[in-house]
Amino acid sequence: MSDLPPSSNPHAAHPAATSAAAGDASLAPLSQAGGEGMNAAPAVHRYNRWTRARMEAFLRELAATQSVSAAAAAVGMSRSAAYSLRKRLEDDPFALGWDLALECGMQALAQAVMERALHGQEVQHFYHGELVGITRRYDNRLAQWVLENPLRVGRSPLAREFAIGFERVLEQVAAG
Repeated sequence: MSDLPPSSNPHAAHPAATSAAAGDASLAPLSQAGGEGMNAAPAVHRYNRWTRARMEAFLRELAATQSVSAAAAAVGMSRSAAYSLRKRLEDDPFALGWDLALECGMQALAQAVMERALHGQEVQHFYHGELVGITRRYDNRLAQWVLENPLRVGRSPLAREFAIGFERVLEQVAAG
């Protein structure tokens, strides 16, 4: 006789394995259990789905914030859900809208870079906690890079071409 309880006997088969194999319906999936009147689980309405209105709001927020995480949070979705949707809808106006939204931000960044390259940056000088003067510092390397790489300021050539049609793309996303 063994000192082990019956459930810890290493040679005994697991009860779920034996009962399912023996045809015990209590441990089988519902479709195999013969649950009369139970065709499928009841449909659950999901509130975390991507709707066309939610996609449009996401793209507007993405254009404004330039942050996928912030835009997704603003419409009640996760960052990973947004990237999954983009991957799934590669040939949809949504993907083009995503690029255009980021292009809008790149245009704003390009303007800021040009402004800084042309007009420099104010530097405040303090002495014993008091402001004693303001000078302007110019970054010639930044200006040189902008002049040498005019096409690199932006994301994709296709988005650059359609940047003025962002509202039209948003309408297509909303329409489906």
